[in-house]
Amino acid sequence: MPKKRFYCTNCGRVIEVPFGAPKPHQCPYCGAHHTMIHRLDRGGFGRGWRGGRNINLQKTT
Repeated sequence: MPKKRFYCTNCGRVIEVPFGAPKPHQCPYCGAHHTMIHRLDRGGFGRGWRGGRNINLQKTT
């Protein structure tokens, strides 16, 4: 199962939580506040805006 990865700037450890779970409120290793924890792998596996389709946005007359 894929997991979200967070980095604790206080102790330098990586925290993994399952997708769907919220950001940890504190580091489980050093107890640092959640403001010291940052997401490592932003974004998902999407195909971008409009599902990756190439569309013409110019108005035709």
